[in-house]
Amino acid sequence: TARALQRLVSGLRGRPGVHELREVMASALGDPSLTIAYWIKDAERWVDADGCVVALAYPSSAQGRAVTLVRDDDGRPVAALVHDVALLEDPTLVDAVAHSMQAALASHRLDAEITASRTRSATAVEAERHRIERDLHDGAQQRLIALRMKLGVTERLLDQQPRRAM
Repeated sequence: TARALQRLVSGLRGRPGVHELREVMASALGDPSLTIAYWIKDAERWVDADGCVVALAYPSSAQGRAVTLVRDDDGRPVAALVHDVALLEDPTLVDAVAHSMQAALASHRLDAEITASRTRSATAVEAERHRIERDLHDGAQQRLIALRMKLGVTERLLDQQPRRAM
């Protein structure tokens, strides 16, 4: 545990970014497959460092994976560490790393929340743009067809009954 925490503290120099934080924690725990999911309370979902939704299923030990929740001081979830089930043989190690990383994970959770919000906003803007394009295309096309039909009728009237066309 002491060596893992030493690697962790060493890796935290220079305030690592959200992706580097995962690498630091993976190195400290000796689990290169470690993943981190962040809890977005307003959206009530888990997201990864890029703000993409993560379906956080609690794997069984038969799958070789385990989930450790990192909670804030009020007991609310901040992040979830998905790691090798073998780490549960020394639960104090995972707990010590998770507790030590609580502040960094909370900070990165905010970054992930902002990224997720930007992604949702960009998706909503894109959907609205497509809707407006469809409305403009369909509406303008219908008006042009109606105008063309009226012009055709007016043209025939001018040829056949010029007084009526006026």
